[in-house]
Amino acid sequence: MCNRPLLFAILALLALAGCVRQPLVERVAEHPLSGVWLNLDLEITYNYGTDSARVWYVAPGRWTDSLKLLPIRTYFRPDSSYTSDHYRPDSSFWFSAEGRLELRADSVVLVQSRPAAGRYPFAYSVQGDTVSFSGLVDWDEDGTWDDRYVGRQVRQAGR
Repeated sequence: MCNRPLLFAILALLALAGCVRQPLVERVAEHPLSGVWLNLDLEITYNYGTDSARVWYVAPGRWTDSLKLLPIRTYFRPDSSYTSDHYRPDSSFWFSAEGRLELRADSVVLVQSRPAAGRYPFAYSVQGDTVSFSGLVDWDEDGTWDDRYVGRQVRQAGR
């Protein structure tokens, strides 16, 4: 004999189970920067747009010679948080920069919370597994955001 109220209750529970919200991280659509990225190269143009502009370029494979650190490994997460890990040439950990992303179609603001608070706006574009960032920064720490940063990062496979 079939117990209709019990059958109805079971079917209702199954239907409701399909409506249960998933955890936030699983519901957030992945943005184009999601993943693990390794710095490839960077170019700094000091005093950009002036007669005294000069360029400094760190080529792929030259990070240890030029910056005395390994290429920075950055984790951009689907929840819009990020961590950039910095390692010395001997692979010992140096420090992490952490914060969140304010992502637009072609620009991003890195809102850094650690080690020091700051806002770093960049234009970006993704071509395959390479992302390019560009924007004005105060690289020479002279108090003026007049140094143009252009850096490329490569997405790490399987990360």
